[in-house]
Amino acid sequence: MITFFRPEFLWALLFVIAVIIVHLIRRPRFTLLSFSTLMFFTSDAVMSSKNRRLFKLLQLLMRILALITIILLFARPYHKNNVLSVIKNPNTPLYFWIDNTISMSYVTDSGALSDIAINCVKKTASLKGSNTVYLFSNQAQEFVSVDDSFETADKYYGENNFHYAIHSFLKVSRQKENAVLFIVSDFHKSSVDFIDSIVNENDTLKNGIVFMSVTPQSPYNIVLYGAEMQNGTVYGSLSQLGGKKDTLRVHCVINEIEKGSVSVITQPDSAISFSIETGSNSNTSGYLQIKVTDPLLFDNIDYFTDNFKLRKKISIIGDTNANYTLRAAIHAANKNTLVNLYTERDVTFSIIDSSDVIIINALRHPSGALNAFIMSKGTHCKSIICCVDPSENYSGYYRDILSKAFNDGALSLQSVHNSKANPVLSDTLTDMWRNFRSLRIDDVEIYSYVSGINGTILLRYTTNDPFLIYKQDTQQRDWVIATTSLGITVDNTLFQRSFYLPLIDRTILFTGKLKKNSDHVWTCGKEIKNPFFDLRKKNLLYNSRGDFVENLSELFRITPAEPGIYKVVAENSDAVFVKVQHDSLESILLYRSPDNFIENREHWYAGSCRELMQVLDSSNKVDFEMFLWLFLTLFLLGEIVFSIRR
Repeated sequence: MITFFRPEFLWALLFVIAVIIVHLIRRPRFTLLSFSTLMFFTSDAVMSSKNRRLFKLLQLLMRILALITIILLFARPYHKNNVLSVIKNPNTPLYFWIDNTISMSYVTDSGALSDIAINCVKKTASLKGSNTVYLFSNQAQEFVSVDDSFETADKYYGENNFHYAIHSFLKVSRQKENAVLFIVSDFHKSSVDFIDSIVNENDTLKNGIVFMSVTPQSPYNIVLYGAEMQNGTVYGSLSQLGGKKDTLRVHCVINEIEKGSVSVITQPDSAISFSIETGSNSNTSGYLQIKVTDPLLFDNIDYFTDNFKLRKKISIIGDTNANYTLRAAIHAANKNTLVNLYTERDVTFSIIDSSDVIIINALRHPSGALNAFIMSKGTHCKSIICCVDPSENYSGYYRDILSKAFNDGALSLQSVHNSKANPVLSDTLTDMWRNFRSLRIDDVEIYSYVSGINGTILLRYTTNDPFLIYKQDTQQRDWVIATTSLGITVDNTLFQRSFYLPLIDRTILFTGKLKKNSDHVWTCGKEIKNPFFDLRKKNLLYNSRGDFVENLSELFRITPAEPGIYKVVAENSDAVFVKVQHDSLESILLYRSPDNFIENREHWYAGSCRELMQVLDSSNKVDFEMFLWLFLTLFLLGEIVFSIRR
């Protein structure tokens, strides 16, 4: 679709009518003379009045077309769906989002990728004018105008905040239809999938989008990871991605004193493990570090700590009278676990979301908080054990929960009664069932259970129906579904037999191994659930420099600002040390071309910063102007030719 940067100049087309009127008024009047013969006239002088009239009309047409071309040059036409033409308009507002993940700290010969992106925004502002260029601020969480006071200190490496940027741009696009969004990123694999999902959610966006790539050429990286201390010895691993063979020195530092070092020979695209003797008889906190010129410096240091042992929090939701045995069994297996019983109506969303493991057993009423949690997003680091009650009075509650969790509206649970089935282990070799003497548990009888649930079977009945099932829901949360109750019930004799305690213990251990987040590592710059939130005492957080950060007891979620060893000081308790590090996925040098974003989208464009600068630095000429200047030249030459010929 063709439109104009300065459509007000199109009013000048009215002058075309004036030109035609003037031509008609000023055209010469012919006088008819009679001659007896034309033999005395030269051949050039013999021209019919018809030919003269034709040349005059062609001359008028050339003048009109030349005038129209001049007017169009002032109006500046452009292709509305061609984003490169749109951004050349001096009045087009440009909105920049710069990838804020830590992979943008990669250093090239031209500087860090984030600095290259910022310089690109600065140069754009100088070419376009700062009043039409906006940058998404990580602090304000909105687009702000770029002016002379723009500070590069706004660089912030943390959790990808593109979803905030796109929502802010959507508000802008409702008022400024010609606004263009620039996504400046290295398109690292860790963030590009997230960007892709957000862009696809807003596929109806009609504004132009430019994907600007600052992906490094021939990248390489050295990664230090897996630091831990055992019996005074510090262990770790070193990985080299790309590059060439090298010899590196790894230093071990405890209490800011170097306790030892070791030389490690690295090979491209390989990893090697090492150990350093510290001479200490007890474990403590510290870090490993390599001092090397590396494009990504954040992963050249790795912290270790030995005593981050938070109490795992388990919430059991359902009839408390039926769930006392569950809590007793969990306490018997692990006394360091915090187990709370809640009825369906007493439990809240914050209680559920702050729990490490949620057990749903003996539901007697629907729970609004539980339904809200299941339908919510952003709670994927959870393990859920759902014990389905085979009673016809209550199985409907479980069907609703499972249907929402797995987006299966056709889920049908069939109750099986009077079965007298026994549990049958899948094996006795894997961690879950190791050391059991036999596969079949003969002293446990299951009288009632449900069927009709698909998934990975962890435990069966002698009827070959599943007892324990593992599967993930639509939010990538891990579920272990028991097809019978696990509390005090008439449906089985589990709680009366010795198999009950190892069954509960190993099921919870199994869910713990499935958790996506490590209990002893927090990710710098990413929001995490606060494990100290629900404790009824002050928990003061200090960073590695000993500076007070905040009181964790008052915060439901926290975001560590920088890597290091953090200390949590609780009332009447020993201090707890927490390892905080950058996202390890950012160390992996996997990138994706932004060309995949623009398929079948003519108003989107993918390119590099250099290409954008070439577009903006082309004296603000649009593609149509070259053709208009060519046509104007042809029309003026035609006017001259026909003026001579007439």
